[in-house]
Amino acid sequence: MALGLAVVGAILPVMPATPFILLAAYCFARSSTRWHTWLTTNRLFGRHVAQAVQGRPLSWQIKTVLVMSCWSTAVVSAVFLAPNLPVRLVSLSVAAGMTAFVLLRGRRQPKPEVPARRPSST
Repeated sequence: MALGLAVVGAILPVMPATPFILLAAYCFARSSTRWHTWLTTNRLFGRHVAQAVQGRPLSWQIKTVLVMSCWSTAVVSAVFLAPNLPVRLVSLSVAAGMTAFVLLRGRRQPKPEVPARRPSST
C-alpha cells in the first residue's frame, strides 16, 4: 500500500512520494527480501532509498534540489493559489521547516580525535 501511495505521490504534485517510499522500504525489509532488494536497487530511486536506509547523509546536490523545489512550490502556492494570509503563512512555514530539516539532517560530525598511544615503559 505504501508503495502504491508513493507512485501516486510521484505523479500528483500535492502528495509527497518520499515518505511512502521509505515506509515501503521499512516494511519490505521486515517482510519480503525480494521486494526490499528490488526497491533498493531500482534504477530510478534505488540509490537514494539505499542511502536513506543505511542512514547516510544527503549530498549537497540533492539538498539543493530539494530546497529549491520546495521554495518554488511554496512561493507559487503562496502568491497564486492561497486564498488568504493564514494559508500563505502556513505554506511558507512548511517550506521553512522542511528547509531546516533537510539542511540539518545528516550533517557530518567531526570524528573525535583519538589520543596517541604512549609507548609502554616496561
